[in-house]
Amino acid sequence: MAHASLSVMPELPPEIIDRITDYLHDDHETLAACALAARIMHPASRYHRFNTLALNLRRIPRLIQLLDSAPDLAPCISSLWLDVKFSSGIDFIGALEVLSRLPSLQSFTVSCHGVLGKALKDALRKIATMKPHLTALSLIGPVYLSSSELLLAVSRFRSLEELSVDRLRTDYFGSDLLFSPSPPDANVGLRSLQFYINEPQDVQRFEELSALWSKKLKNLEVVFTPSGGMDATMAEVEFALPEYVCLEGCTLRFVSEEMCVAQNQSLAWIPKILSQLSSPHLRKVTLALVVDTMEDLRSIMSENAVRDLGPAYFDDMRVLDWAAIERCLTDETLASLHKFLVEGRGDPALLEAHIRDTCLELYARSLVSPVNVEKKAMTRW
Repeated sequence: MAHASLSVMPELPPEIIDRITDYLHDDHETLAACALAARIMHPASRYHRFNTLALNLRRIPRLIQLLDSAPDLAPCISSLWLDVKFSSGIDFIGALEVLSRLPSLQSFTVSCHGVLGKALKDALRKIATMKPHLTALSLIGPVYLSSSELLLAVSRFRSLEELSVDRLRTDYFGSDLLFSPSPPDANVGLRSLQFYINEPQDVQRFEELSALWSKKLKNLEVVFTPSGGMDATMAEVEFALPEYVCLEGCTLRFVSEEMCVAQNQSLAWIPKILSQLSSPHLRKVTLALVVDTMEDLRSIMSENAVRDLGPAYFDDMRVLDWAAIERCLTDETLASLHKFLVEGRGDPALLEAHIRDTCLELYARSLVSPVNVEKKAMTRW
């Protein structure tokens, strides 16, 4: 069978073979096999295999060796995830020299583990020097930078369009909790902001940063991963979204260690936050809810068991306050809204029937669109 398929392959147009290979973009083992199977599959297989790399500092020398032996691999790498442990003893700043070998790099993620302010500031300055035209930057925390220092770092990337920040920590700086009187220009081409809210101080950091970019942002994603529930996280600092002038798309992701049931008080925050959205150009809002699905029954038997978190089932989402959600989405401040995407699992029929019976305007305008997602599709959030 294998020999027969290989004999037919040269008869297929290269663009068809490339299209077939595109479907394997996240299956690295199969891509490696395809690259060895036929020369005509080699370019597309190599492109997908090396398009996105995830490395730790110890693997940087191996990458350099690989680029020395196969220089044509370097242009394939457009996204790099670097896992940095301050305790590893490896020269973080020195390891960044590898970036000079990657001419096509557009997206860079730094996952910080104990990397304190000075090292991270120096690293971001070096990254900006070598790759000033990065379009996407992600900082996975705790990120020990003051707000002003983060803004200064961002302002050095003149082509930056997407920024993701997880756990911006200022406690390392003592009383340095607010911007300096004249913060650096933060409006450098930024179009998308992703921010993770885990603790009360994250709320304040998010409001400070998003307010500065509120006149530029076209896409906003806020991921709520609260420790101890939404009430505990949001109680100390009142959460408020600024008025976004250009916002076209907004994604709200909520992670709750409780089930999707009426007793889950965190669910009440969904319409509260939706009610703060205000943009004349907002066309699409996405709601994603991750909860304890109770699929691992061991979590019932032990208080110390790890909760089995996954996308909520559509039929369970009927407990959301859809009347309040309807009022938010049909308000005149969101007159341009075309779609409210709800990510979940299972059969959406019961949820759709519930909306039809209880939310006449939502149903009449066909605003709600359930989107099936698998648990394996969950990203870092």
